[in-house]
Amino acid sequence: MSRFKKCAKVAHAKLLTFFPEISLGQTQQLLAAALGHKTYSSFSMSDASAFDGQAAYAVMVPEAAMLRAQTFGIEMNRKHWDLLISEISEKQVVGDLEICQHLQNVYWRARYEFFDGQHHQIDALSRPYGTVEVFRQLLSEANHVEPAFVDVGEQLPQDIYVTLQGEICVAKDSTSPVGWGVPVKVEFGFNRIGRRLLTQSELTSIQQIAPPRQCNPYDELDSSGGMNFD
Repeated sequence: MSRFKKCAKVAHAKLLTFFPEISLGQTQQLLAAALGHKTYSSFSMSDASAFDGQAAYAVMVPEAAMLRAQTFGIEMNRKHWDLLISEISEKQVVGDLEICQHLQNVYWRARYEFFDGQHHQIDALSRPYGTVEVFRQLLSEANHVEPAFVDVGEQLPQDIYVTLQGEICVAKDSTSPVGWGVPVKVEFGFNRIGRRLLTQSELTSIQQIAPPRQCNPYDELDSSGGMNFD
């Protein structure tokens, strides 16, 4: 059974507790609407393969599903939808696909990737300053997203780029607490492979943006909020 059909089966079972008259086919229509399609047939022909395979993120639109439900005479609200999504997550039927209910969730994934992702470009940039990476931190809460985009529930941009400014804190070697904080600007890209489906993030660029500052990274770790790599 495909990933989408597993989701629909779980969603249908949950919705039956609120709407005994809803059919599996109608549930498939609701999920397709949340993924930017007017019909399940449209989703099946163009996006089902990506949903079941390459997609890392499915950015759903709850409002679209609720509007579609009204055409079936079903008054589904946000609470019903949230319970449906929670049930899908709890049943673990989507594998490593992440169901997002807002595009901002994807932007946050770029932050997590900066904190804990393993990238040879980051290693290559920081290694001249120290051989032991202790932690990474963001220098600003702000991020920059290209293209500037207001999500109105339709097709997402073909490529989305999230730029972050942070610092890679390294120790000189495994025997020394002395090290450097290397300020960097990194860009992560997400590629659209369906109307509202995105691939896993890719580190598309990294550059040092200022001279490093000398520090004791181990002393700073506890108060930094960064990710420990020791």
